[in-house]
Order: sequence, then C-alpha cells, then structure tokens
Amino acid sequence: MAFVLPLLLAAGAASAALPAAALRCLSLDAPPSESRDACREALKSALPAEWIVPVRTSLVRLLATEARWDEVIEEYRALAELFPRDAEWPTRLGASLLLAAGQPAEAEAELREALRRDPRRALAWALLGDALASRQRFADAVAAFEQAQSLEPGCLEARPALAEVLAASRRGQSWP
Repeated sequence: MAFVLPLLLAAGAASAALPAAALRCLSLDAPPSESRDACREALKSALPAEWIVPVRTSLVRLLATEARWDEVIEEYRALAELFPRDAEWPTRLGASLLLAAGQPAEAEAELREALRRDPRRALAWALLGDALASRQRFADAVAAFEQAQSLEPGCLEARPALAEVLAASRRGQSWP
C-alpha cells in the first residue's frame, strides 16, 4: 500500500476537495488505529472514485492485522458489489471466508462468482478446490485444482498447503 499514495498523487488524483481522512488512512506515519478510523471516516465522505479501492484495501489491511475477520469480509463484500465485473474482490472475499472465517460453503459461492466474472483466474479455481475439499467433495475439489493448474502451471508450488489439500483430495481424505 505504500506505493499507492505516491501513484495517486502523481496521477493528479489529490485535490483540495479530497478529505484529509483519506490521506491519513493511507499514511504510513499514523498509528494503525488512527489510520483505521481515518479510513472509515473517508469512506463516509464523497471520495473520488479512484480513491475508493486504495482506502478500502488499506482498511482491510489494517483490520486483518487485528484479526477482525468479520469486518474484513464486510469490506471485501462492499468492493465486490461496487465493482460487479471485477473478479479480484469475490476472490479475496472467498479466500477470507474460507481461510479466516472457516465458512467453506459461503466461500464456494463467492469463488464461483469470481469465476463467473473471470473463468481464467487460477487462484480462484485453487481456492474453490480447497473449499470443496473442506466440504468433502473430493472429486470436485480435484477437478477445480486441475483447472487451476491448467490455467497456471505450477500455481500450487507457491502454495504448498493447497498442494497438500489436492494430494489428500486425490486420496479421498480431508487435510489436515
């Protein structure tokens, strides 16, 4: 997130009308609780469109450091609704539901939405495989993992836990 503010400033996105809260939200100098509160304050104001994603993702980062997963999920849900064509936000929402909140059925729905938006998204396929394995739908999980690997060979090498879930799913077992 450190690179976002300079990019926006260089692009001319900052103006006198920009709420000071948005600048405090993205500041690296403010204490986390102050930045979090500033993000929330900024989101209540009339932010220019190009500031919504940086402010919300900064808020998500701050909430995640405090393990405030319900609020992380709310923010990703808001982003998924704000940007109905972008697969990034339902992918992140699905990951949060699955990995942080332990809600594989809800994660499956969001990941399927991400794949409806962009069926070439390997990470969404891999996370879907994990969600399906969590629900003991091993054959479907294997198929989702294989789809991820066909789109991005080696995608599971960077995610060893998902590779383990795939291996267990092939044996018809839960992992861990």
